[in-house]
Amino acid sequence: MRVGIDTSWDMQVGIDTSWFLASFSSYFQTLFFGDFREKNQDEIELKDVCAAEFIHLLEAIYPSVDIEADNEDLMRSNVECLLRLADCYQVDIVTKRCEVYLKKCPVSEVALEDKVLYAQDYRLPKLMEQCIKEFKTVDDVKKLRQTSQYSRLTQKTQLLIHENIT
Repeated sequence: MRVGIDTSWDMQVGIDTSWFLASFSSYFQTLFFGDFREKNQDEIELKDVCAAEFIHLLEAIYPSVDIEADNEDLMRSNVECLLRLADCYQVDIVTKRCEVYLKKCPVSEVALEDKVLYAQDYRLPKLMEQCIKEFKTVDDVKKLRQTSQYSRLTQKTQLLIHENIT
């Protein structure tokens, strides 16, 4: 499998056993074993993927199937990228690991407004519930409204936040 950006390749990732990715991703399950021409190719081009980010995704998959696996260093610096790629390639284990990490990490590491946005955009209900509970006063909501993230929140998310303080 080759991973790169557009037509300039950053690197080639050798994965001898396609079942590895397929076992963690319905996207790759379909790509490798579905009725597609790619299933018989030696190399599959993944467009619009930065090779370094894809390597991070592989690192997030690899520790084990334990969603509590300790990979905080990887999560800390790559959580947004991991959520995006996990969503794109349907890698639920990585999405769950990101949610566990975001629930545990302090707001000094990942701001509350970012956590709410991740919870909304990547459908992380447990994280959303935890974040909503953090908005306890009108001042908390006023602070949120002053951030750039607020305009990206859906009306549903905004309503959940407002309902929590009333």
